[in-house]
Order: sequence, then structure tokens, then C-alpha cells
Amino acid sequence: VELAAAGQIDLGFIHAPSENPLLQAEKLTTAEMVCVLPQDHPLADRATLGPEEIKDFPLITNIRNSISPRIEDAFRKIGVERDFAIACNHTMTVHLLVEAGAGIGLVDPWIEGARFPSLVRKPFRPRVEISPRALHARSQPLSRLAERFLEVVREEVAGPENCSPTTQSQNVCSR
Repeated sequence: VELAAAGQIDLGFIHAPSENPLLQAEKLTTAEMVCVLPQDHPLADRATLGPEEIKDFPLITNIRNSISPRIEDAFRKIGVERDFAIACNHTMTVHLLVEAGAGIGLVDPWIEGARFPSLVRKPFRPRVEISPRALHARSQPLSRLAERFLEVVREEVAGPENCSPTTQSQNVCSR
């Protein structure tokens, strides 16, 4: 946020609203967090997963972002202290760790299911919504390259209902 407001980067992406008057922020979409686990995991046949079901398994997620407090609330509401085995900043890394058998991932839904055919995705309940935003400094126009990149991002997130929780759990996202 600070780098974008200062014009030090062309474009940034965040998961939380920004009230900074120096920034132009655009909400790109709304999605929900999902659990990622191996196809042969004991919970793989469940329609949804929540804190009660996953609390006894090693968990992998990002614990230092704007979504963390909402995940913590979901666990707290059922009286479970959230205990993550691995804290990770990148969704792709979470998938790789889950694929390697390190635990269950709790992530955003934007990794294409076909990239990890041995994993399944299940909607996390209670629902934890995420609304990514693109942002840039109001004081300077986007470069042509940044504008084109933003167009591609808009197209991807606005695509057909290719990554709904149902299709995610079936690993058939079509991006």
C-alpha cells in the first residue's frame, strides 16, 4: 500500500480495503477460502470442511495477512485455538507443501486445479470471503504495460464460473 501510494510501484494487489486517499483501488472479485488436501486424505470425501474437521491435522496457511483474523474467528467460535504447522506467504507454496504431505492448506482459490491433479479443494465453512483489489497511485496514470496486465487480471477473475467452490472441489477449474 505504501509503495503504491508513493508511486514506487505501478500496480499492487491486496486482499483488504484501502482507505488511503492517495490510491485508486478497484475491487476485482469476491471469492472464498478453500481447504486443499490430497485426494486420498481421510477428509477428501467431505463436501465442506471447517475448524472442527481440520483441527487435528497439520494446517498450512498465511498467518500474517488481512484474512487471518477472520480465520482465527472461525476457530475461536467453536472454542478451538488455531494451531498452524506451517505459515506460508504464497498459495503456490501451500499447494506444493500439501502435495508433499505436510498437511491441509487453507488458501485463496486462484491456483488452477489442473496444476495439482493429486489435490482436491473443499469450501471452508464458515465462509471466509476475500475480495482482492488492484491499486495504484492516483497521482500518476498506469503505464500501458500495467494497464494491459490489469486487463488480463480482470479477465481472469471475471471468467465464467470456472472456479466456484463446487468446481474447485472437483478439480475442474477451467482457467
